[in-house]
Amino acid sequence: MSAKSFVKQFSDNVARLPKRFGQKVVYTPSGGTAKTITGAFREKGDTIPIGGERITVTDPVLKVLSADLSGSSQESTFLIDGTTYKASEYIDDSRGLTILILRIPA
Repeated sequence: MSAKSFVKQFSDNVARLPKRFGQKVVYTPSGGTAKTITGAFREKGDTIPIGGERITVTDPVLKVLSADLSGSSQESTFLIDGTTYKASEYIDDSRGLTILILRIPA
């Protein structure tokens, strides 16, 4: 297997992780219709890659397929385990995943 094929296969497998190991999330884009997506949720924060560094955040983190977030904005909501969150940060990992730093709206 060539290095290019390996990288593509690895990226494809990473992009599938939230669907395989995640949980159901009700995502409502601002002004849009709610839909159920699957994401990997960490309520107590996570260590995430940002600009070649690994940063530890203490806010809730949700990792989802980027394709599932069409029309998303900071006013979009995510209903997880009965709690509604909004994203304060959207981080594209360039492999098909978006990492969301979440907050509970005031």
